[in-house]
Amino acid sequence: MDPLTPQSLHRASGASRPSSPFLRLLPVGLALFSIACFEQPVSERIDLRFLVRGAVVISVVVRISLPEDSQNSLVRERVEATRRELLEGRDSWSTRFEGLEPLRKERLTWEKSKGQLDRSVHSAMAEDEDALRHFFSDTLIHASYTRREHRGELVIVPGTGSRATQQQRERLGKSLDGWCSALAAYYAATEALYRYLESKPRRARVCLGKVFEALLSKQAKADLGETEGNEDPLIENAREGMEKVLDLFSIPDDSAYSLEELSQLAYDPFPAPLTLHIPGVVEELEGFVAKGKGDLSVPGLSLWNALRLLEGRWHSPDPAMAYYDETEKGGDKPFDLDDFVSRKRWTSSPPTASEVRRALEERLSPAPIYRVKWNTESIDSAADDALGWGDLEPSN
Repeated sequence: MDPLTPQSLHRASGASRPSSPFLRLLPVGLALFSIACFEQPVSERIDLRFLVRGAVVISVVVRISLPEDSQNSLVRERVEATRRELLEGRDSWSTRFEGLEPLRKERLTWEKSKGQLDRSVHSAMAEDEDALRHFFSDTLIHASYTRREHRGELVIVPGTGSRATQQQRERLGKSLDGWCSALAAYYAATEALYRYLESKPRRARVCLGKVFEALLSKQAKADLGETEGNEDPLIENAREGMEKVLDLFSIPDDSAYSLEELSQLAYDPFPAPLTLHIPGVVEELEGFVAKGKGDLSVPGLSLWNALRLLEGRWHSPDPAMAYYDETEKGGDKPFDLDDFVSRKRWTSSPPTASEVRRALEERLSPAPIYRVKWNTESIDSAADDALGWGDLEPSN
């Protein structure tokens, strides 16, 4: 990892990136997952919306999610400190917005439940080309925005360093070996289960149904049927491996951050996930990922996102990814077991812990440059006049 810099020490003391609830195995017969979402206690994101006439709307969304029964005092202290700083305007984002004055427009909104701050949205419209450079000047990225008649260009260059403190970096280093070993064990357990199902494909619905039992409706569970032979150990090992992989999002009792959060602080130079909204036609693109018409994002750097890039390398479909995605979707619709069972399964020799770690670290470096150029010649600039805050700010 890169050495600490004064910038990284400053950033680690300000608002940090997310952490989340987690999964735990329950000691009831064959272990069952408790249902939990992976939303982190404090999550932040940046939204940049470029307008036809050249102004840019900068929005920062901070969400706070902490279960009322959370017993982790360090997490509670972290959340309470974040709420105080946001309400008193002492957070790092407020300081950055203050450095942009004069602004054409600015708005700050709070959402509370039971008297506690749950969401903050701070937005400002800036017409100065240097606004983005100033806004990110205390971070590890350098932003340059230029506009000429009907054309605009944004260039972001990540710097070196880390947003994590020395203590956080040390904790990450100590925990990473254990998590990579757990990943290797998970790949081995999934391989064993998938090899068994190759020889007995008719047992796939029962065995995979038991793996995802916590996501199934009562009727679907009742319809699974019973396991047979040596299936129970195969299923239990696969579920235990899945739990340990997803434990990446859990927060130990002696910490305020999950391993996933620590990896974000250590590897990602961006102060928060970034989304862009570009008017007109995108003519050149580098580094950014297209999400839809005119919408771009920066792929976040973290252990989970790196693992996402490895999906399908050693086996497919991936149960842990499917469990995470289903849980994150929320809603009342039960998990579609038949769809998962019907997917073509394949597996290969599982990797060692060192091979897993090497593969992850290869995917934890930012692009050397993020660049986008666009043309608004085909758009009437009067479209800007009809935009209200509801159009300019992130919808969720």
